[in-house]
Amino acid sequence: MVHGWDFAQATSQEIDVDPGLAEYVLELARATVGEQQGASGSLGPETAIAESAGNLERLIAFTGRVPAGA
Repeated sequence: MVHGWDFAQATSQEIDVDPGLAEYVLELARATVGEQQGASGSLGPETAIAESAGNLERLIAFTGRVPAGA
C-alpha cells in the first residue's frame, strides 16, 4: 500500500484506499516494524500530521514519508 502511494505520488496520480484497509495495514505496520528498519535507513522517523488525518495518511507518516497537507 505504501509503495502504491509512492508510485501515485511519483506519477502525479491519486490513490483511493478503503479507510478500513488502511487502518488494518497501519496496525500491522505498527505491530511488525521495529527499530531495526529505522536503524537500517529503510524507514524514516514518523512524521507529524494533523489529528484529523485519515488512516492512509497515518500509515504514510508512520513510514517517514510526508503526506500532502501534513
